Amino acid sequence: MTEDQKAKLALFEMISSVCWFLMDASWMFALYIVSQIMAALTIASSLLIFRYTERNWSDMLITAATLFWAAMNVCWMLNDSKVIAWGVIAGGYFFGAGTLCLLGAFCAGSSSRQVLDHVVTRFRRLRITRRD
Repeated sequence: MTEDQKAKLALFEMISSVCWFLMDASWMFALYIVSQIMAALTIASSLLIFRYTERNWSDMLITAATLFWAAMNVCWMLNDSKVIAWGVIAGGYFFGAGTLCLLGAFCAGSSSRQVLDHVVTRFRRLRITRRD
């Protein structure tokens, strides 16, 4: 992965984290229209992360698990704000898919230590990086 790709990956992870943070905050304050807009931006930016993720099964599955985590959160929010009645059920499916992706990442990785390092660094929220 080139330095430019790493920088773009970090940028889109940061954008996704900020969108997710604002989605949760607007949901907490019952700003449902804002939270729905932020939900769309969270999912869109999470999808864009795939473009800059290293092309190996382990990293792709970890990225997918993070996307499913975001989708689970969006479904819960939409259910809670009475937009969809089946949000918790859909969220449960996203939880299952994300769990399978994480397990798959461990099976697909070259070493469990390497996968664990990638999970710790990639499968988290609020990825704000500082550029010197």
